[in-house]
Amino acid sequence: MDNNFKFSRLRNLLISLGFSEDIHGSHITFRHSNGRPVIILPHLERNENVSPIHLLMVRKQLFDAGLLQSEEFTLRMQEA
Repeated sequence: MDNNFKFSRLRNLLISLGFSEDIHGSHITFRHSNGRPVIILPHLERNENVSPIHLLMVRKQLFDAGLLQSEEFTLRMQEA
């Protein structure tokens, strides 16, 4: 997986999937409209890169919730 995905791409993907965001100090919480999953990430500026471990965590949570297939996550991140 590419290590150069900007936070703005990840945020746009999550919003397009029905998530809302709340900023709490040093963290951002994304909640899906159906209540699951809840994704908590460090607060990043739009142009900052998301760490590979956070990308993997988000991909797994989206897959486990049935919102995206694993390979679809990478494709959608490249498009965002």
